[in-house]
Amino acid sequence: MLGKLEEISLIARCVAADDRHAFGRLVEEYQDALRRFIYNLCGGDAALTDDIAQETFLKAYTSKEVSTCGSTALTISVSVLTEEP
Repeated sequence: MLGKLEEISLIARCVAADDRHAFGRLVEEYQDALRRFIYNLCGGDAALTDDIAQETFLKAYTSKEVSTCGSTALTISVSVLTEEP
């Protein structure tokens, strides 16, 4: 489990330096929890869960407008997931 400071550092590296390694570490840390959340929303559809999780992480990576102050990476991912297009 990531400490708060390590998580903030990884998020900052993603935003400021487009650090894919840092983003990969965040994905590794939070993908299971995010997939469980999505899986329950999708009524157990594993394929749909995978598609939505991938799209969520992609949106989180490409979004430079996400506010990270006081938020965990999982909170940010869920926020991205539930945004209106």
